[in-house]
Amino acid sequence: MSHEADATYSGDPASSDLDAVRFLVGDTDQSGFVLSDPEIEFLITTEGAIYPAAAQAALTMAASFGRKADKSVGDLSIRYSDRREHYLELANKLGDEAATKGAALTGITGGRGAERDPIFWLGMNRTPGTPVTTYSESSGSLSSFSANST
Repeated sequence: MSHEADATYSGDPASSDLDAVRFLVGDTDQSGFVLSDPEIEFLITTEGAIYPAAAQAALTMAASFGRKADKSVGDLSIRYSDRREHYLELANKLGDEAATKGAALTGITGGRGAERDPIFWLGMNRTPGTPVTTYSESSGSLSSFSANST
């Protein structure tokens, strides 16, 4: 889980998107990074903005800690489940912040960002050139028309 060899943090979140994501999720301890630079760069690329990437990074960190069992030896205990809960809450907060800032989140666009085509749309399963049937609630009638494009 520690990525010292392939992880960096300059201490200045304004210096790069990578440092900004690290700062937002608190993965700044150079003696024990949770995520590698390539992992964060992947999230920045796929999410398209800092806050959605940070939300996904927090989810990834929660999943990482969720795979580990809590341990106790005498009075000493390590509770990975507490870390998992922390990162899940952080992911929700960062997701809310992303939505407030107008960034696209994973959802109907499949995490591709608002500038890309949605992966689902009305009429996506219709064969071009076949009639489209619509229902008018006000008149209670069905009507059909032929549309050549999707």
